[in-house]
Amino acid sequence: MKKIDLKSIVLWGVLGAFAIGGAFQSMFGVNNPVLAKVGSSSIKAVDVRRFIPLIPIPEGMYKESSSVQNYVFFQALNMAVQRELVNLECKRLGFIVSNFQVKESIKRNKNFMESGSFSRSKYLEFLKKQNMTEAEFFSFEKENLLHRQWYFMLGSAYAIPSKLANTMANAFSQRRWGKYQVLDYSSLKVRNPSLRELKAFYEKNKASYEVPESRKILAVELKSEGELTKFIELAKKDGFEKACEKYSLETKDLAALEGKKNVVEVAESQSRYFKVGDAFPFSLFGKFLALKLESVKAAFVPNFSSIKSDVLSSWKKNFRKTMSKKILPAAWKSLPNMRFQETLSGVPESVLKALFYNKEKSLVFIEEDEEDKIYKLKIDQVIFPKLFPEEVEGAKAFVSQEILKDIVESAISSLRLRYNVRYSI
Repeated sequence: MKKIDLKSIVLWGVLGAFAIGGAFQSMFGVNNPVLAKVGSSSIKAVDVRRFIPLIPIPEGMYKESSSVQNYVFFQALNMAVQRELVNLECKRLGFIVSNFQVKESIKRNKNFMESGSFSRSKYLEFLKKQNMTEAEFFSFEKENLLHRQWYFMLGSAYAIPSKLANTMANAFSQRRWGKYQVLDYSSLKVRNPSLRELKAFYEKNKASYEVPESRKILAVELKSEGELTKFIELAKKDGFEKACEKYSLETKDLAALEGKKNVVEVAESQSRYFKVGDAFPFSLFGKFLALKLESVKAAFVPNFSSIKSDVLSSWKKNFRKTMSKKILPAAWKSLPNMRFQETLSGVPESVLKALFYNKEKSLVFIEEDEEDKIYKLKIDQVIFPKLFPEEVEGAKAFVSQEILKDIVESAISSLRLRYNVRYSI
């Protein structure tokens, strides 16, 4: 039986090392709407955009999908709001940073060093990549130094017990042995339900059959952002159809645009900020679109007769799961045991989580409804090797960071109330 190193597996997802970059740079087209209010301060789209390159994308998510783009956008919006909250609190507390301190901080930044000295060429190259002026970065760095004072004030209020550091170090260095079995009940044969049973099942699970809201959006594609700006101005003045006539453009259903799936998904999401009849600009991934929200169909649950076959499939799936639990005691005796290998390839993530979240000699059952599977895990042995001082110190630093995160999160929550954060989206 081979050992497993906790450091070698991912238990709850690892953040990717790349960011979306400029994907949202044109999300609001030519507009710069106010997205949130923090006290008397306004957070606009342009304020949010500067944080987008700082947001890491969760591993396994396609960076051009609408779900990831929405995730990154709202993370950046939240970052912009939090930053303004801390700005206002630093001002209230009277924290001060001099221009001299900011200049020294920039000069000591390792990213701008060359042969041990500050390199202005590297500094300017950095600004160019970030699309920032020297004045903008100077202001940004000044905020950072102010915020450090606030974080230091929060962090100085606690100390890490050595027992907690030892516990964390043990958690990272432990070795575990175990085996698991899997019961796949997707092929179990089940009877057909009566019509009465099927209708009762439908009524009980209506929410799972809901058809989401749908939007009809008309679209025309322009050649440049300048042309898009002029088109939208004309559309707001004379109407979308008149603007199309003047530009000799034929409207298309947005959903029918070929080869632009990601653009369609993000544009549909963005249309939620407008009302039926509105024309609005949209540009993303080099595409310049003028859109009109034509109609909105509310979410609804189809009647039983129209989705009877789907309800039947769901009923049978649910019945198989119920049957599987009845045959479990006998099934486990005949199913093979699979021991963990060094690479852990093919081991389900839910099984790995259970392996490291439970005690030695534990017997754990994990249900995976979507896969029609039940896993049985037996944890045979857990070993905690002797710790080196540097491992304990590393764990202590990790715990310190995690506790500070919790303290900061709590402080931010109280600041949200103090400065009355209001979102406009």
